[in-house]
Amino acid sequence: MVLHDTVPLGVRQLFETAKNARLYTYFVYRFHQVAEMLAYQTLERALRERWNREFGFFPTIDDSKIRFPGLSELLQMAVDRGWIRKSGFQSVVYRANNAVMQIHTHNAIVEMQKSGLDELPLQAPAEAELQEAMTRIDIPAILAAHLPDLRNSLAHGSAHLAPTSDLVLADVCDAVNMIFDGTPSIAFELKNENRSRMHRQFNAYLHELEPKRQLLLAMRPVTRDTLPKGMPLRGIYLFSEGKQHLYVGRSNSLRKRIGRHCRLSAKHNMASFAFLLVRESANLGAATYRKGQGRKELLEQEHAREAFANAKKRIRLMDVRFVEETDPIKQTLLELYVSVVHQTPYNDFDTH
Repeated sequence: MVLHDTVPLGVRQLFETAKNARLYTYFVYRFHQVAEMLAYQTLERALRERWNREFGFFPTIDDSKIRFPGLSELLQMAVDRGWIRKSGFQSVVYRANNAVMQIHTHNAIVEMQKSGLDELPLQAPAEAELQEAMTRIDIPAILAAHLPDLRNSLAHGSAHLAPTSDLVLADVCDAVNMIFDGTPSIAFELKNENRSRMHRQFNAYLHELEPKRQLLLAMRPVTRDTLPKGMPLRGIYLFSEGKQHLYVGRSNSLRKRIGRHCRLSAKHNMASFAFLLVRESANLGAATYRKGQGRKELLEQEHAREAFANAKKRIRLMDVRFVEETDPIKQTLLELYVSVVHQTPYNDFDTH
């Protein structure tokens, strides 16, 4: 099992350490799982190196201040972007043989039970059976689905003990060689490895956006009238109707800000979301700074006043979610990120 010279030196050194641990299992059997764990570390480091090259964010992967994607996310990215491919894994033959032999064994046991025989010779897999099994085995998908859990189990002190390190080392070797074989990504082709790198502090902010968005979406929605007493003071909020997310905003006083959106006495500058709903339903057109064409003047039209009140009533019944964020810069970025991801139709970041 040899990694190519195109693989970064640090990755190759880690893999050599894994192979040496495997060699030592002839003396200490339980080193199988030590070798397996080192192989997992090799693969994750390789994926992080490729991720780093792909997106050009950082000069090193050993920066404790940066949150890299986890192993599960990196593996899925490797599958989606074609960094690892079905055709590159030699263990598919071994896996196909095992799969066919399991079927033969099962069938033999059933036949023995029916016939009362004490033994029955197992038939070796036919070439056609092996080829058919190989087409069904998707090793990249298997690794993405199961490898993170296997790694985590060992990392947290599992008592698992089995001679499985050979298969793990073989798959890791093939995967790492593919990651650095020069094949461009399916969804992203690196055009300039020496292009400017993003400022690390700004990028650190970016890495916090997706976890916060997931936390926001995981919240069980409430309404204006059922806001919990213990809700955070500062953060962003999201108005939705069913599965349709409509408007995202940010505030340093979430309870008050959510309330102002639907308070019947709220003016256009407080109930901005309601105004946007009215502008659409009443066909008011865009407000301007010209005399007589501002929001206030548009809402003075009789049909618009009624529509404005109805819009605030509608918002009061909408689902609302929120997530805490005290930092004003992170608030701003998170508001924009959630709006872009969910394509909230009533957010407009244009300026005059």
